[in-house]
Amino acid sequence: MDTRFAFVYVAALAALGTVSGHKTRTYAQTVPTGTVSFSVGNNGAVQWNGACDWTGGDIANVAVTGEQCGMACVQHSGCSRFTWQAGTCWLKSDAVVGAAFASAGATCGYTTLDVGGFAFAAGSDGGVVWAHGCDWAGGDVASVGDAASDDCGGLCLDTAGCAFFSWTASAASSGTCWLKDASASASPVDSQGGMCGYVTGYTPPDASASSSEATATAPAPAPVPQPPTSDEPASATTTTTTTTTTTTTTTATTRKRKSSSTTTTTTTAQQTASSSSSARLVIYTSDENSNLPNMKYNIINVNFWNPGDAPSFDPSPYQAAGQKVLVSMYGGGPTPTTDGNDPVADATAVAQYVIANGFDGVDVDWEDSGAFNSNGDGEAWLIQLTTALRQQLPSPYLISHAPQAPYFTPSEYPQGAYLTVDQQVGDLIDFYNVQFYNQGSSSYDTCETLFTKADGWATQSAVFEISASGIDLNKIVVGKPVTSAGVDSGATGFMDNSLLAGCLQNAAANGWSGGVMGWRLGLDDNGTWAEAMANGLGL
Repeated sequence: MDTRFAFVYVAALAALGTVSGHKTRTYAQTVPTGTVSFSVGNNGAVQWNGACDWTGGDIANVAVTGEQCGMACVQHSGCSRFTWQAGTCWLKSDAVVGAAFASAGATCGYTTLDVGGFAFAAGSDGGVVWAHGCDWAGGDVASVGDAASDDCGGLCLDTAGCAFFSWTASAASSGTCWLKDASASASPVDSQGGMCGYVTGYTPPDASASSSEATATAPAPAPVPQPPTSDEPASATTTTTTTTTTTTTTTATTRKRKSSSTTTTTTTAQQTASSSSSARLVIYTSDENSNLPNMKYNIINVNFWNPGDAPSFDPSPYQAAGQKVLVSMYGGGPTPTTDGNDPVADATAVAQYVIANGFDGVDVDWEDSGAFNSNGDGEAWLIQLTTALRQQLPSPYLISHAPQAPYFTPSEYPQGAYLTVDQQVGDLIDFYNVQFYNQGSSSYDTCETLFTKADGWATQSAVFEISASGIDLNKIVVGKPVTSAGVDSGATGFMDNSLLAGCLQNAAANGWSGGVMGWRLGLDDNGTWAEAMANGLGL
């Protein structure tokens, strides 16, 4: 690895303390580097060397490029060391044995900034640092519409009192720049597709000074970026509801870098927090629905993305309600593997769509059953697709798959179908929305056949049987039609609300907490099914 692998911007490195209650960047104190010489990379967030390795300390591995390995470590909880070799990035903790050692063909490094999942870099204008995928809560003093992301820091520099800034996308190349004062949250929060930053020379008011005066002190350091509370959606996280009273005035303002209409906003906020349990409650929809933010669903899958045919859907109202919004690929009709689609090209295109439109991730609803042939074409194709998706959508983006339940039947497919996919790239997949319906004699319509012992042709495909074949039990989300209208004509799999909710409670008592998926929102306009399933899951 040479300096081409370092990012374009180099972070300003200085030992920073704590000023005016703001947390600051902290640096690794002692790293056993041995005789290996390390260089700055990844915006100053890591140090790396192109021919070294660490012994032990492995906590995870991901399939990424050498350029991405350092940031994969930064973004993974508990990772402080990393080694990349032959396409695999090995994430390691402080428990490595001894010092780094020379190793041809490998690249190793360690994190230097406690950036908590956000890697802040020096802006090209100077005077600001910024990071992708983050936002500051509160503190809004102005907003500039139709702004490019790389203009946002300069707009903050040009605005009196601006200390922090956030940018949210509204189109592929433009969005809104939110200018904020020192009352913004001290820790950034996750905002897929956005960016945030701060003015490096900002001096906050001295706490001992009067409220109308600011005392000049040393330039304030940045708050430490904190990671999202979970890689999962409103599961195992805390959601915040904000009620605002807003007074708005609009003035035409000319900036050095851009002439824009600027909206100045004064906001008073009241916040109440509520926690939710770990189970997922997933629904598919193709339409925006004003009632959906008030329903119990915590994951929304927007169906369907296909090459050249992307849905039009604004995820922001649902994200504001604490719901994660994913776009689902393909669906029951398309046969992308049989048709010769390039899995890497498809992954790249959908990842670009996700990032540009502010989605939280991708669901892969691949049902090209004929490609699970003796040559293993389907398995290889899905492995490539999943690897490419995770390379371009690292955590905390979510990646789920929606396989039909028989795809986990050990004896049905010669090359293993989804059992093989999970063995190879299961660590890149957050959960499976398993379709327990439309499978003929395998009806999955009793507690026993759904969870304990499958009936019909698809043997060993009930929830606990799938787990016994090696799939993480709590990655298995039970997919069901919301009403009998959600199954194909004459097909099986529907269960009434009370029966299914009771089965969920019984399974939870035996250690399962994967969650439930519903097909589809159009059959649950009033949220009755969501309410029943939430009760069954204990949400």
